[in-house]
Amino acid sequence: MRIYSKRLEATNVGEEDEKVLNALSATMKKDIEGSTAFTAGIRNSEGIVYREVTLYGLNQAMGFANRMDKAGFIDEMPDDGGQIDGYDTTFRLKGK
Repeated sequence: MRIYSKRLEATNVGEEDEKVLNALSATMKKDIEGSTAFTAGIRNSEGIVYREVTLYGLNQAMGFANRMDKAGFIDEMPDDGGQIDGYDTTFRLKGK
């Protein structure tokens, strides 16, 4: 399975989106069959989710989270394991 990503309509995309796309590209190197879907929202500088990402399996989800951290993003996954704004996690650029 491949990673699914789409840019949402009517949202501003900041310069940080290039970092997001690089993290996605590096994470897509592995296909994982029959894995659970994990959804992430990427927030712009206004705090609005502008990109949705679907990853498959723990390996892809953790790899993407690590790459986003290295790219300067904060993982906003709730401590209780629940969802945030309908996603398993969201990412926001540090300092925004």
